[in-house]
Amino acid sequence: EMSVLEIGCSSGYFLEHLLKWKPSLHITGADIIEQPLYRLADRMAQKDRPIPLLRFDIGSCPLYSASQDIVVALNVLEHIEDDEKAIKEIHRILKPGGAFIFEVPAGPSLYDKYDAELHHYRRYRSSELEKILIENGFSKFYLTHLGIFMYPPFYIIKKLRSCYYNFLSKKQKNQIDSESTSAKLIKVSGSSLFKTLFS
Repeated sequence: EMSVLEIGCSSGYFLEHLLKWKPSLHITGADIIEQPLYRLADRMAQKDRPIPLLRFDIGSCPLYSASQDIVVALNVLEHIEDDEKAIKEIHRILKPGGAFIFEVPAGPSLYDKYDAELHHYRRYRSSELEKILIENGFSKFYLTHLGIFMYPPFYIIKKLRSCYYNFLSKKQKNQIDSESTSAKLIKVSGSSLFKTLFS
C-alpha cells in the first residue's frame, strides 16, 4: 500500500480527489495552519474513510525517516523561509526511490508587493530549484512549467502593474491596497475567463 503525504493540504480538495482516484493509497494530510485543519477534520469525519491529518512545521518534521513513498507540496515552498531545510526534511522522510511532487511560482524578477501580501518569501527559477534539490539529496527530477502559454501575458501584466503602482501617489496606493490580494484572487478565480483558461 503506497503512502502519500500532502504538505500544506489546507482545504483538503487534492486529498479527496486523490482518494477517489486511487482508494488503495494510504493518504495523510499535513499543514502548519490550525484553522483549515480543524475545518477539514470536521469534513473528514463525515466520510466513509477519513484521511488522517497532522499539524507540524516541515522544517522540523516529526515523521520517521524513509516513511513516505510520495510527498506532495503544491504552492508551499515559497511560503517557507528556510526552503532548503524543508527540502532536506522531505528527502529524509521519503523512502529510497520515493517521489517529491511540488509546484512553486516562477520568475524571481516578478516578485512584488502582491507576493509579499500572500506571504511568499520568493519566486523561483528552474536552475535554482535544480541546485537546491541536488544539494539536498535528490538525484533524478523532471522540471516543467504549468500554464506556460499564460506566462508571457502574466509577465507583461505583472511588470506593467508594478510600473503603474510605482507612479501612484501615497493616497492612491493606500486606496488600491485597501482590498486584499486574496479577495482580488477570489474574484478573478470565479470569472468565466479564468475557468476557461485553466480548463
